[in-house]
Amino acid sequence: VDYWQRQQQAVKSGYFDWMAHPDLYKRHGIGREEKFLPYEEQTISLMREHQVGAEINTASLNKKDYQVSDLMRLLRLIAQFNVPTILNDDAHHIAQLGQNYGKASALIKKAGVNIFLRPTQRKKGFLLEKIRFDNQR
Repeated sequence: VDYWQRQQQAVKSGYFDWMAHPDLYKRHGIGREEKFLPYEEQTISLMREHQVGAEINTASLNKKDYQVSDLMRLLRLIAQFNVPTILNDDAHHIAQLGQNYGKASALIKKAGVNIFLRPTQRKKGFLLEKIRFDNQR
């Protein structure tokens, strides 16, 4: 419960445009029980209310004990509350750049997320390009 309370405080603070790793706690094998779902849902709802996007870390998909079903549950909540979503590969080495983007993009689409952003390089840096998925379910 502390994890979600801290997430909610961060969302409400107004300091963040994006919440990184919203599924990080599950990567460590905690919070998978159904009793935590209301806290997760409340946090995603607050993200929508405070216009804070969700960052999905594709490196999580490399973990042997990572449950794709946990990510899908989170993505379905993100879709339900129409929270903008972005992928991050969390690359620590050149070989990790763009890791799992295809798999994560397919999961995002399957979950019904319809506001997906991706960094697009421009002359003066990167911009976030909005991609809308239509008729995806």
